[in-house]
Amino acid sequence: MKKQFILCFVATAILLSFNSCKTEDEPSIETQPVYLPMSVGNYWIYQHFIVDSLGNETLYNIYDSVYIVKDSIINNNRYYEFDNSIRFNKFKGLYRDSLGYLVKSTGEILFSATNFTDTIHYDYVYNHEYRPNRLLFYVLKTKMNPEKQVVNTPLSEYNTLMVNGFVTFYYYDNLGNIIETIYTNENVHYAPNIGLIKDTYHYYTELKRNKSKVERRLIRYKLKE
Repeated sequence: MKKQFILCFVATAILLSFNSCKTEDEPSIETQPVYLPMSVGNYWIYQHFIVDSLGNETLYNIYDSVYIVKDSIINNNRYYEFDNSIRFNKFKGLYRDSLGYLVKSTGEILFSATNFTDTIHYDYVYNHEYRPNRLLFYVLKTKMNPEKQVVNTPLSEYNTLMVNGFVTFYYYDNLGNIIETIYTNENVHYAPNIGLIKDTYHYYTELKRNKSKVERRLIRYKLKE
């Protein structure tokens, strides 16, 4: 009887030890949030607001939409085609989510949920692109902000990750000489499992005249279940 008890005790101890090791060794699986859900039929609708240099805002009677119209396989990767309403071209093109990066089919990176160190995108545009005397219009560099940002829109309040866009605008006289350079920000906010919540942009002449900006804020969206 005593021998049977000892054997039973040893077997129980071995079983408990095995279960304990299994629990400690198994890695926990964390689900990364998706910052731009991609399915055909998803859409987002935005309203625009003018914000002056003092932070006063005025409702701008412009609405625009972003929607996913289809998907395509390119180099064995699935891309989703985004289209926009006529007033705005923020997301027109083919995109995919690549390990937390929002990547365009042309190679541009718009967003990263993991890289808070590097410049993720660099862009520049010329005035009179196809003329001999083309002049640099702006230069844009973007980098992820590691701090979560709380954003309020007419729809709700969101915790977001922000893309910091550092922009330099150039202004010229009639001879093509730079007469003014303005440094500003055009930031983009994404909320997990929802998408783009708010972004900013500038009108070239208005920025020079009164330093105002325009904010595009989410007012409605629909995501495929």
